[in-house]
Amino acid sequence: MELQMLERASVISSLQRQVKVELIGQYAPLYTRTGRKMKLTFDFSYIKDGVQVYEDAKGYPTRDYEVRVAVARAMGLEVKET
Repeated sequence: MELQMLERASVISSLQRQVKVELIGQYAPLYTRTGRKMKLTFDFSYIKDGVQVYEDAKGYPTRDYEVRVAVARAMGLEVKET
């Protein structure tokens, strides 16, 4: 609800929920052990001050989640954890 209010006040724009991002390594997409492309689903995505921000809320981050967020940050994504 807070993000919706910020969007109405024009502080942020392009608010989306449950945004999936494909994780890319240095030269190619990353794959899971089963052969599928590795993705990370963020709770919210929005634009603030011209920068695309991905926001995720986790009660207890798993080891897998921490690695995926590290890859997303290495890709240059702005990740905000709440």
